[in-house]
Amino acid sequence: MSLQFVNIKIILFGITAMSSYILPYYRSLPAVTGFILMLAASGFIGSCCWAAFGAALNASPSQRAVRQFLTAYYFLFKIISKVDKTIRLC
Repeated sequence: MSLQFVNIKIILFGITAMSSYILPYYRSLPAVTGFILMLAASGFIGSCCWAAFGAALNASPSQRAVRQFLTAYYFLFKIISKVDKTIRLC
């Protein structure tokens, strides 16, 4: 559960936002500091939502139904996911 708070998507979002959208247009220290604080707050909120929804989904009865479905059709699911990955690589 604690690894949910070290979400690589949030880190990549921050790097992309700073390098592509903020630093080319703003150079003053107060402006960059404000954007850093906004990115940190949105990243923290996003990580908290990710962790909360993950915990809620894992505890819900519908999760058991998903597990039963994947267990029953594991072989077919594995083939479809391999074909999907192969198509994405082409």
